[in-house]
Amino acid sequence: MKCRIYTDGSSTLNKTRPDGCGGIAFVVVDRNEEEVYRFYEKYEGTSAACELFAGLCSLKWALENGYNGVTIYSDSSYFVNSYNNWINGWKRREWKTRNGEELANLEIIKELYEVKKLLPSKAVHVKGHNGDKWNELADQLANEARMNCG
Repeated sequence: MKCRIYTDGSSTLNKTRPDGCGGIAFVVVDRNEEEVYRFYEKYEGTSAACELFAGLCSLKWALENGYNGVTIYSDSSYFVNSYNNWINGWKRREWKTRNGEELANLEIIKELYEVKKLLPSKAVHVKGHNGDKWNELADQLANEARMNCG
């Protein structure tokens, strides 16, 4: 059983706003364009951390619910590139960047790597705020979660 999952993360937390707040969301869609499940909650992290954690949570949900293939749609190039292209190189370099620096969001990335080994999956980039029904819903839910954390 395969599914499509749309993920999003939203955060106001950054170096200039350490009191910021974040939210994550994902929406699971079946092949008939029907919503199967939605999830959203607050998450304390930067925008990048929220995007990664939303993807991780969606994959764990898919594993727990018996899916054997997932395509994750995200408007985060960082998530898509991390998941599809960079994660294996980071692992080979013992979780360091090409410059030998520590990775940000290391614990999330390590867990993503482990889950990725268990579930055939790929990430696809979608343009944000471009009218894609499911991407817009994931964005709305992540923002709602962010607004409710505080």
